[in-house]
Amino acid sequence: SVKIKLLGICSVIGLVTAKIMRPFVNVENVFLDSAPNFFSASLFCLIFFTIYPNSKHPLEKATLFSVLLHLLYELIQFVLPYFTFDVNDLIATVLGGITMYLLGKLSGI
Repeated sequence: SVKIKLLGICSVIGLVTAKIMRPFVNVENVFLDSAPNFFSASLFCLIFFTIYPNSKHPLEKATLFSVLLHLLYELIQFVLPYFTFDVNDLIATVLGGITMYLLGKLSGI
């Protein structure tokens, strides 16, 4: 199904960017540095949508919950010591949620 394929693609891309590419990224490459947030928001959106497919407006709820959860995580890093807060991660999270929402609408999910 489309959901399983999207889930697999986001998982692989997120894993590759987080574990393989991110350690080699310098500060100047904003996309690669924040890419794990983009794909993580997308992945969580798919997971929530898969868990609750029969609720009213499942795609909208999954997208909103995923983005809010990730934004909360980023904002907590702003207040806690020894954590790194990055505005680019906030932007990547929102873009990941929007992208997954649009892909879901276009694919008929």
